[in-house]
Amino acid sequence: MPTHKYKHTIVAVIDYSGYMISAHSERTETNNSYIHAFTEAFKKNGTPLCIKSDRRTGFCYDGLYDTDLSKALNNVGVTIACESYGQYKPMIEGS
Repeated sequence: MPTHKYKHTIVAVIDYSGYMISAHSERTETNNSYIHAFTEAFKKNGTPLCIKSDRRTGFCYDGLYDTDLSKALNNVGVTIACESYGQYKPMIEGS
C-alpha cells in the first residue's frame, strides 16, 4: 500500500445541481479554506441568497450561527441553514 507524504483537505462549493463551482486545498480544514472557496464561487457565479450545509462547526456551533464564517456570509446577505438531514450530505461532502 503506498504511503503519502502530504495530506490535503479539499473544500469544495457544490451547487444544488451537483456541479462543483469552486474548490480550495490546504493541509487542514480551516475557515480560510472556506473563505477562499466561497470568494472564488461568488466571483464566478454571484452571491447566493442561502447556503445549506451540514452542521460543520465553521458554520454552526452549538446550534448557533454566530461563527466567524457565518457572520462574514451574513454580512454579504447570505442566509445559512445548517441541518443534519441526509439529503444535505451529498451536496456537502464526497469521497
